[in-house]
Amino acid sequence: MSTIQLPATVDDRGNILVNGRGGVDLPVVIRGSEWEIVDASTRELYFEVKGVLREPLLQGAEAGTRRLVLSRADIAKLPKSAVPFVVVDETDMVEGELVPDVIWEGTITWRGYLEAPSV
Repeated sequence: MSTIQLPATVDDRGNILVNGRGGVDLPVVIRGSEWEIVDASTRELYFEVKGVLREPLLQGAEAGTRRLVLSRADIAKLPKSAVPFVVVDETDMVEGELVPDVIWEGTITWRGYLEAPSV
């Protein structure tokens, strides 16, 4: 039996695994304490890998959702080991406040080739 390897997957702990040469395009749905979907359409959300990446989450295909989009060039900036990441909400930050709300944290790991393998 063969398996399909997706360009990026998220495990049950919220860690992201990027396979192969592609980038990442993952839907993001934010849920509240009662597991209800929270409208994220007006939130200032960013994906961050400390000292390496800081990318805004884009509007999602469905109302109130977002997408995490990382290009191949973004992935190339990551070390080939698991590195911590956070998704932060900076919507309600007060001027001068240094700590945004962390709404998702985990590790991101990529494996594979950035370019086509030579034969």
